[in-house]
Amino acid sequence: MDVARARFAIYLALARRQLADGIGGKVELIIGPYFERPFATINADDLVDATLKGIRAPLVKELPVVGALDQVSDLTPVLEDPSGSQRMITALPG
Repeated sequence: MDVARARFAIYLALARRQLADGIGGKVELIIGPYFERPFATINADDLVDATLKGIRAPLVKELPVVGALDQVSDLTPVLEDPSGSQRMITALPG
């Protein structure tokens, strides 16, 4: 099995586990292109949307959706510097 197929198998296994645990509602799992980039990934946006729709607790629904710093910046000097990364995270709104 090549590296890409192994990665896809992992994406699918983790997503299926999440769905089996009742997180994410009904989502068709799709491996496909990531915008115009030269690689494929799983339809994570659909999984996030379905998960958010399933949240019932008002206090949890009001919380901001946050991700990892690498979703905001792909600058290697920032991602490799713990104090720089923390400063950037602190400066982000929400």
